[in-house]
Amino acid sequence: MSTVVPFPSEDPLARLRPEHLDHLRGSGLSDATIIEARIRSVHEGQTRALGYARGLTGIAFPYPDIEIRVDGRALPYTRLRVDPERRRAEGRKYENPLHERLEDGLTYYPYVPAAAARLRKQTDRPVFVTEGEKKALKLTQEGFPAIGLPGVFLFSDPRSDKRPGRKPLHPELKRWRWRRR
Repeated sequence: MSTVVPFPSEDPLARLRPEHLDHLRGSGLSDATIIEARIRSVHEGQTRALGYARGLTGIAFPYPDIEIRVDGRALPYTRLRVDPERRRAEGRKYENPLHERLEDGLTYYPYVPAAAARLRKQTDRPVFVTEGEKKALKLTQEGFPAIGLPGVFLFSDPRSDKRPGRKPLHPELKRWRWRRR
């Protein structure tokens, strides 16, 4: 299902350009966490195939167990930290796949690291909610299972036309047991 061109090396960290690997390590992520999360560098052709606008390159964060349909193809949902020289707008570090290329209308999803996903139906352990994939990975890596939102207020269903504060939870968050957690 992957649209990624394989790297010649067997080392999973070789999927990342050196500056991307440095950035992730600088965020406190261990090599083991980076490998487990399947984070990789992507070039323009790969980002286009994943549903993004032309001209983007950067660090790809594949979302575990989330599949989307783009232009009639099933693909893993992948959010992109865009390289600074390729950003479409000042200050906009991350991009989601283009809405007009998605078939289900969900333009964003919460990021749930694999270790946190195991707690979906359990209520005996807390789960933290933070902003962003890197923070969710770092917290989970340190023993604090976390869900990363792609923006502070993006916990609601993007398809809802209700006003903010009245929107239902994102469908992925509805799958969680929140009562008594």
